[in-house]
Amino acid sequence: KQGEIDSMKKDVEAVRSELETRKHIEKAKGVVMRTQNLSEEEAYKYIRKLSMDKRCQMIDIADMILINE
Repeated sequence: KQGEIDSMKKDVEAVRSELETRKHIEKAKGVVMRTQNLSEEEAYKYIRKLSMDKRCQMIDIADMILINE
């Protein structure tokens, strides 16, 4: 029983973390849309490309965008 509860807690935390990551990326996407005059899809692709070019996670790119806003 306790093992199941611990597993569920880990799952909930993983989902919570993923949601926070997505929130940051969405905020950064909004900044890119506004500052670069891009569509939502173009802004997402821009962030994704930066992520691949810099070899870091999208959340890191999103954080840099938000810090420099």
